[in-house]
Amino acid sequence: MIITLIITSGPGHFHNKLTSWIINHNVTCLEPSSYQYQIYSGRLGVFYRHCDQWNLHSHGKGLAKFYASYRAAKYPDYNYTKDKFQNFILGLNQLNVDTGTLSLYLNCLNPNDIFKWSKELNIKTATSNPSLEKMPYLNHYIEMEYAADAAQSINYNNVKYNLKEFSLFLKISNEKFKYYEKLSVKPDATFKIDTIARADSKSIAHIKENFQLLGLPKEFSVSDDEFLLRLKKYFKERIPTHPLMIELNELKWEEILYLSKDQ
Repeated sequence: MIITLIITSGPGHFHNKLTSWIINHNVTCLEPSSYQYQIYSGRLGVFYRHCDQWNLHSHGKGLAKFYASYRAAKYPDYNYTKDKFQNFILGLNQLNVDTGTLSLYLNCLNPNDIFKWSKELNIKTATSNPSLEKMPYLNHYIEMEYAADAAQSINYNNVKYNLKEFSLFLKISNEKFKYYEKLSVKPDATFKIDTIARADSKSIAHIKENFQLLGLPKEFSVSDDEFLLRLKKYFKERIPTHPLMIELNELKWEEILYLSKDQ
């Protein structure tokens, strides 16, 4: 059975998959049998991110298939309904799954409702709080968002592949990332991605503090050093090869804001 369910929620492409992945490395979680990645390929390079069902296949037959039906809110408003949420919780309780603590990510534009409904059921919640102004690796956002057919909001036939285009996109995205400030119902834990992306001792301390806020032990299912290696693999070792992405990572945030302006 699921001993402790934690719901991670927030808009897509906001690193909430990463946050859920991190939570599922708590010592109270079962170690997954293998890693799974979604691959985003495009003109700027290949972006790898954790598959939504990355650790579910080792937790009992049917869980991954069930979760796929509830993972994301649907077009056109991408809002999760209360009926869908209630059916999600009911269905989880009826599954015969073998797991301890488990974080599941619900992708939607109304995480405020998800947090409210979860609190009514005494379910702990988490979200990501990205800040592009402090992020050391901006190529991740561009490589993912400008990969072939990655986002319905982008007409890839009209994309201008230059730093001005990318800087404007990052500026707009950074404003969207501030959705957290507008939440009337706060999650139990907020994972600061710019802190985590540095993959150092401060990253480990920040994550463990969030474990505690979620009612979990401040311990990973692997050693601290091993988990740092996994973070570095996710962030630092994916060095971009496209000249524009290399140049982008060298820019200061003030320079990005300047490039985003109409010249």
